[in-house]
Amino acid sequence: MTKKIAISIPDDVAERLAAGDIENVSAYVTEAVRRQIATEQLHANLAGVGIHVTKDGVDRWRRVLAERRAAMTPDRWQAARDHLDGVMRGEQ
Repeated sequence: MTKKIAISIPDDVAERLAAGDIENVSAYVTEAVRRQIATEQLHANLAGVGIHVTKDGVDRWRRVLAERRAAMTPDRWQAARDHLDGVMRGEQ
């Protein structure tokens, strides 16, 4: 079942949705809202065990991950993939 609603959105978002490259705007918006709901549920679950997610904390970890990704050479990426493949096969 679906329900038609009217919402107000900022101009930049409206322009993106109207750009013409999104085949089904309703499906696109639905998926975005579902992702946000899942994120909120994850944050609530983490808070329930004492882990409080903050914007500053997320931003900090994004910077850390970006630095670590930048430091990875192709050989290190391949070694990580090989290790993960082994773990998935139960070899490690």
